[in-house]
Amino acid sequence: MASERSWFARAGWSLGEQILPLFLAVYANHHYLAGSAPTAASVIPEGDWVASEADSLLERSEARLESLEAKGPGLVTVCAVVVAAIAVAIPLSWSDTTLGARAILVLAAVYSFMSLYTPILLVGPVARSTVTAATLRRADKHTQPGSFLATEKARAAANNDRSVQRLSNLQAASRNDARNATLLIGLWLILLLLGITKK
Repeated sequence: MASERSWFARAGWSLGEQILPLFLAVYANHHYLAGSAPTAASVIPEGDWVASEADSLLERSEARLESLEAKGPGLVTVCAVVVAAIAVAIPLSWSDTTLGARAILVLAAVYSFMSLYTPILLVGPVARSTVTAATLRRADKHTQPGSFLATEKARAAANNDRSVQRLSNLQAASRNDARNATLLIGLWLILLLLGITKK
């Protein structure tokens, strides 16, 4: 019975990701990925290899954030094209179409505007965690500065990866919203060509 409930929950969540992608992404980020990322240990031990691995962790996490930032302009372009198509379709056909056709256009417009949420977030640089001059000053006063710095770098990398997860959820939602808007405007065009949308 429990497995059936979990199957239905997963199926419901998957369906929700297709129908209400932005709302579910925001919900998941707020309830499961809010705040700072948990760290496995409060203090990482001293060692050259530890320091090297901590550096690599931080570099890789920053590279993942940069990769997401780089996808921003492309996503903006795709979503803007969909919004523009719907913005042109509504005033040109509104008065001559049926109520059902208008509902399709309005729903397409809603999806297209929701698809712009993530690209707008990615217009500027994404906030990231890193080691700052203040961190170095605190390390200088620490009894084990190497261990302290490695711990701070690992914590910053974990926070960056948490940001990547949140932004990835929002990007997937934006793509799904743009896809839904495109499918709806495509359906509207097909109905228009068939003459079904005419009053």
